[in-house]
Amino acid sequence: MTGLDFVKSLFYVTALMIALGGMVLALQETGIGGDTVMRRRLGAYMRELKSISWTALPWITSAHTVRLVDRAQRKYFTEADKSQTFSAFYIGLLFFVLPAAALINALFGGSSFLVFYYLFLLGALVFMNLAGEVRQLHGVHKVLALVLGLSILLVIPVYVLRSFTEVVFRDIYAYGILSSLPVAFIWYVAAYGGMRVSEILLPARTAGNPQNLFLFTLPIVFLLVCLGLLAGYMSISVRVPERPWALALAGIVLASASIVATRALMAAGLKVPGGAPSAGRLPAAYLASVALAAILSIGVYFLAFSDLLRPVTLSGAFNVLLGLAPSGDRISLSPEFWVMHMPFLAPAAFIAVLCLAVVAKGLLAIIGALGVKGDSHPFFMVGTVCWTVSLGISGLAIIID
Repeated sequence: MTGLDFVKSLFYVTALMIALGGMVLALQETGIGGDTVMRRRLGAYMRELKSISWTALPWITSAHTVRLVDRAQRKYFTEADKSQTFSAFYIGLLFFVLPAAALINALFGGSSFLVFYYLFLLGALVFMNLAGEVRQLHGVHKVLALVLGLSILLVIPVYVLRSFTEVVFRDIYAYGILSSLPVAFIWYVAAYGGMRVSEILLPARTAGNPQNLFLFTLPIVFLLVCLGLLAGYMSISVRVPERPWALALAGIVLASASIVATRALMAAGLKVPGGAPSAGRLPAAYLASVALAAILSIGVYFLAFSDLLRPVTLSGAFNVLLGLAPSGDRISLSPEFWVMHMPFLAPAAFIAVLCLAVVAKGLLAIIGALGVKGDSHPFFMVGTVCWTVSLGISGLAIIID
């Protein structure tokens, strides 16, 4: 199997889902929902899109995307502890769910390490409460406080993360869909703990630094890598690649690095040193992000398979990146192919947002030429954009066929 049939089916299903979503949105114009906040926001966006010149569209769209990334990182990661929901989730997971799961796992013959580790932490906490006022034990008190803090923020989440992730990668068919989402929450907790530890060790660093964006994207990329592995297995009917852990880890790390680098390149391309923006800065940023993604994709292959008995060649990596077998003699959309393309997701997201803005502005102009104000019917306009995208994806599926 080459995997092309799977891709074709995936395109058709995606196109159908987008078309159905567009139909649901267009039906909102019947007035059932009334003058909702969403309608007003979409209408304002459509009016802004109409007023933007075609030459300024890439700049404004890219700037909006950069701000969206920064806002998501700030709201859902660096300042997540301001939410009571997050605090309840974090405390419940670390102090109730994981200890109970560790005890059940030990009772049924699994590793008892986590149970004893929690008992050690409990004993350390009791000792700190009893001996906290003893001056001679202040040094021990500080050491135990450091151990407790690191354990809660980093050691326990990382240990649990490794155990659960290994189960997911061992059999992606059985566990990939059902378990990858809850395991992604553990990745999130471990990443959040890593951010807090880095803030303690490096207090001079600010919350907007690139390492926080890198940590924030890890659980998201983990989910996408799981889906990529599953797509590869379903494409060519294989069970497990030669080194699933190395392949997945290389894909996760380098895809997250690609997101950080792409955001930095776009921000640099949008900067105006003085006067009017240079016409070539933003296109250069887009080209640089795609080129960097290609390099990182090749890096995924070399990191995943560098210590195999057979040599890993640059030509073999390029062949896999292009959807071929390493030898280049046949089409093979393997798990390696899908995971290698994870670094392309960041520049692809910026390009996709720009393309959607171009499509929406073009449709607004066409409908406006017919005497209809598209900004007065925002749900219909969004539905029309969805139908246009659906037709484009269907066209790609027909070309593959």
